[in-house]
Amino acid sequence: MGIELTAEHWEAIRFMRKFYEEHWVRAGARFVMRNLSETRGASRNRLFELFPCGYPGQACKIAGMRRPRVWSTG
Repeated sequence: MGIELTAEHWEAIRFMRKFYEEHWVRAGARFVMRNLSETRGASRNRLFELFPCGYPGQACKIAGMRRPRVWSTG
């Protein structure tokens, strides 16, 4: 998909998968952003820096799940 996965990428992916296992709902971007800011002190935009092609199109695909049901296209 054109990106090299770092430890930070994998942390976000593992969080997404764990969230799904616990809640049976795919995590929305705000939950992943909140997790990154709490664990890494990252800014809210860090998720979109990690996955520049977008959260549903790139992060969810790499994590092996469909886009979240609450995803808004604008």
